[in-house]
Amino acid sequence: MCNFIWTERKIQEAVARRLNLTLDIREFVDCFGDKNPTDTIAAIFPDGMKKARFGLIPRWSKEVPGVLMTQARSETLEEKPAYRGLMKSNRCLVPVAGFYEWYAKQKTALSRADGEPMYFAALWDEWEGKKSVTLITTEASDFVRGYQDRMPLILESSELETWLYGSREEAQALITERDPVLSARTVSGQGNLFD
Repeated sequence: MCNFIWTERKIQEAVARRLNLTLDIREFVDCFGDKNPTDTIAAIFPDGMKKARFGLIPRWSKEVPGVLMTQARSETLEEKPAYRGLMKSNRCLVPVAGFYEWYAKQKTALSRADGEPMYFAALWDEWEGKKSVTLITTEASDFVRGYQDRMPLILESSELETWLYGSREEAQALITERDPVLSARTVSGQGNLFD
């Protein structure tokens, strides 16, 4: 579930405009395209857009975890040691064009029906001087449930500042089940999970 995302230059530029960020897009060229766990992705932190590892490494880890920590269930954020406390000051956004699911052995791309960027609510930590992120997930909407039982917490553009700069309580209030208008299309010619 949402371990495979994609983004495009126009998405990063739109996000920078929306949040009034000064951005040298050339620094993020390696963040475009399809991204898998452990890849470098672009994320928005309270102090700007930066590169981060897709898959959280808790600051207290002695080594890179063997488990890919790309998703944090919204219901257990304060129970899991890796995520406990991150809601207070380690919130970020992962802007993407969409995410992939494999349905009936076919790679399916899910994106906003209006073509606007998706803003995934995420948490970050820093290990050995490098940032890493995990996406917060919720129960799937009716549409996404046709492909998967979980989905990323997709924020609306009007909620971005609250997620990044609001109090813990204000951000916590945004963690609700969502029903964004999405579209899905089968992606051909790019292989599938079962090859």
